[in-house]
Amino acid sequence: MMPRKSMYFWGMLTLFTLGLVLHLMSELRRLSSQTEELHAHLKRLSVDEGQADHIDLQFLEPDMDGSLTTPPPFKTGVDIMKRNINITDNLKPLVAAATVAAAVGAAVAAGDSTGDTHDDLDDIEPDEAWIAKRKELIDAGEVHKVVIFGYMRGGTSLLLEVFNQDGRAHAWYEPLGAVYGHMYGLPQFRSYTKIVFSDKKNVVYRDITKLETDTFKDFFRGMFECDFDAMPFSVLVNTFLMRSRLAEDYVKCIQQFNDETAAKFEHMCLAKGCLTEHCAQTQNSATVAEAIQNDCAEYLSLARGDQTLDEIQRGKPAFSFNQKKMDCFLEYGQCMHGLKKHMTECLAQTKFQDLCRERKIRAAKVLRLKMKEYESLANEFPDLSLIFYTRDPRAIANSRQFGGNNVNQWITETKSLCKEMHQDFNQMEILNHKYPGLILNMRYEDLVEQPVEKLRKVYAHFREQPTESVKKWLVYAMFATDDDSDFGVHRKDSRETRDKWKSVYPQDVVDKVTKDPACEPILNLLGYT
Repeated sequence: MMPRKSMYFWGMLTLFTLGLVLHLMSELRRLSSQTEELHAHLKRLSVDEGQADHIDLQFLEPDMDGSLTTPPPFKTGVDIMKRNINITDNLKPLVAAATVAAAVGAAVAAGDSTGDTHDDLDDIEPDEAWIAKRKELIDAGEVHKVVIFGYMRGGTSLLLEVFNQDGRAHAWYEPLGAVYGHMYGLPQFRSYTKIVFSDKKNVVYRDITKLETDTFKDFFRGMFECDFDAMPFSVLVNTFLMRSRLAEDYVKCIQQFNDETAAKFEHMCLAKGCLTEHCAQTQNSATVAEAIQNDCAEYLSLARGDQTLDEIQRGKPAFSFNQKKMDCFLEYGQCMHGLKKHMTECLAQTKFQDLCRERKIRAAKVLRLKMKEYESLANEFPDLSLIFYTRDPRAIANSRQFGGNNVNQWITETKSLCKEMHQDFNQMEILNHKYPGLILNMRYEDLVEQPVEKLRKVYAHFREQPTESVKKWLVYAMFATDDDSDFGVHRKDSRETRDKWKSVYPQDVVDKVTKDPACEPILNLLGYT
């Protein structure tokens, strides 16, 4: 129940908002003679957005006059999508204030469905010691530590591929899937929804364990320092490594393992014996909670040591285990031991770790770690550059249907995503206040609309500039000769892909979802209305 003081505050805010809106209407009437210029800008903007039939190298040098550019959608929750359309100076403050008040009011109205709102962000003090340490590390300029935070089907692969194309960078594609295989024995298909939620239906996040926190720190340290001994070696024998250009020779070495009966990648070891039935009922229903309940982490820690059952028993392990169950884990452990030996040979042969250390930019896209968990990583790595990368949740929900158009499924998924993104947004704002400079906010739609300008903004976040070849690659990828598969990044017309969802569902259904209490606040905050 809302405290009496808060009810009074929001009541006063509502009255203030109503008065402000009435005053705004009066100003609009008084300034009606100035609206012709505004309408001309809007009309020209609409025409410009439709001209995407072919690629043109004009994208490489974007229009810098600012008249029609769309600024970053937000810096914090109060910088809500002020578009540069030459509204007269005395009208701008009113529009901005009304927009802020409306968005905050909508967030409050949404209540529990979107998570807590943060009306007292000003009470969060910046961490001065962290700020000083960050400056010290960044000024040293040794390595750029970049993490892309995003959502499945949210365009993160396109942004990560930018770093994959940069000769100064090494890009890691969704590495935490393999980390969860290492910790809990989850099989190859590790849907992030089975990992981050304790209750997906009600969008309740799971509190991660100490094992996860410690393992993540080890992994990210190994990733940022190119110290492969420090990270779970499952990451180095995961099929997603095929998506890293820097790892091409290393992956080929792994694949050319002569023994056809042996596993070449970690998911093959996880599939051996009866491990899956203990850590997950099926490949597609694997959950962390299930694995924890079945003591999978404890069994795995014993099984990795290349020991026999007798040797494990003589070592007097800290927990009492089932011998038959342990046999399953030992079969996995023996498989991984052989794989690790081959991995070590390939690392030495291809110099993969040395190549990684030559790259100054070390980036990863991460889907299986929610924003609330990044505070510990920010403290562990004060020079971290975190990109909060969003896409319209209505578009993401449509993309997750992979060409289908089930209306009810789209409605349910969109509302769930809205709640999820709103929780992440709230946490992002807290981190932004406490750790200024940590997070860059970027929208997929803006990268599509202004690829080079927004790419420069991404690189400026860690004090670099994109190379000409990277800029050209991004433009051509978004307006390619042919479309890639659903999981590829090349599109004939990325603007068309961006807006495709708008023509899939009935307009009345779209309007209803857009105005739903679960979605309207976050759509306003992210500038999607």
